[in-house]
Amino acid sequence: MSRLVVVGFDGSATARSAVHYGAREAVRRGGGLRIVHAFGWPVIGPPFHAPYDQHDQGPRAAMLDLLSQTAQQARADHPSLSVTTRLIDGSPGGVLVEVSRDAKLLVVGHRGLGGFVGLFGGLGGCPGLSACALPGRGRARRHPPR
Repeated sequence: MSRLVVVGFDGSATARSAVHYGAREAVRRGGGLRIVHAFGWPVIGPPFHAPYDQHDQGPRAAMLDLLSQTAQQARADHPSLSVTTRLIDGSPGGVLVEVSRDAKLLVVGHRGLGGFVGLFGGLGGCPGLSACALPGRGRARRHPPR
């Protein structure tokens, strides 16, 4: 298993906090940081007869841009840190389980993007998280336990 730290990211404030924490942990462990977003259409689904976004012109492009900006900030804060991003189609739980196979630590925010639907994006919304074969850390506290 590598020393890779994976952070589940949805653009929320807690996800940004998780990225900062994950970057510090990756530096401390001498590993890299991978910021991952599980992409899926909202519960209501895409508009009927919406064209397939094969050129990343819509919501996928917006999230790819946000991932890129977040990675650039992590690199600016930690110049020696190797930072990569991935946008993977699928549910947060399934995606996090899959990407955790290559990681030493998985970090996620304690709550996803606002409102009721946002509850599904955070730690509580990842039913597969218990299947991860590594330590996970939810960012509910300001300072990690010692």
